[in-house]
Amino acid sequence: MKTPILLLESTESSSVEIAPGETFGLAPASPESLKAPSFAICRMMRLGNGDYRPVPVEWAEWVNLREGVAEKLGAHLSRQTLHRLWRNGYIQMRQPSPQVVELHLGSLIDHLQAVRDDPAFWSRPAGDGTKRTRREAYSRDIY
Repeated sequence: MKTPILLLESTESSSVEIAPGETFGLAPASPESLKAPSFAICRMMRLGNGDYRPVPVEWAEWVNLREGVAEKLGAHLSRQTLHRLWRNGYIQMRQPSPQVVELHLGSLIDHLQAVRDDPAFWSRPAGDGTKRTRREAYSRDIY
């Protein structure tokens, strides 16, 4: 099993509701990493003394979903969930050819920060001109 990848800092171990009914666990940041940028994609390398150190992993801005990117990031989100987040405007994706769908990592990180910073994110108005909440608007695409 591969070591986990830290996608978003958190001062404590917690989880956020990335999509209605689907949670995403945030790894706690070490005191040393709090001096780093607000987000990083890295592997947590175990040191000889039992501590862990984040080691940056190089990723492109746009990544191909065929390569199981969400799983590699530790998100464990289905491709269907990513498509629903895309259709609802929460993340950016593109389809440069019929067989290739790419995810913009920055938009996924922005969405993770939004749901982390606002626990009532999915209860807020959808912003689509209706009286629906974001949760109701998101669910509309499911059923």
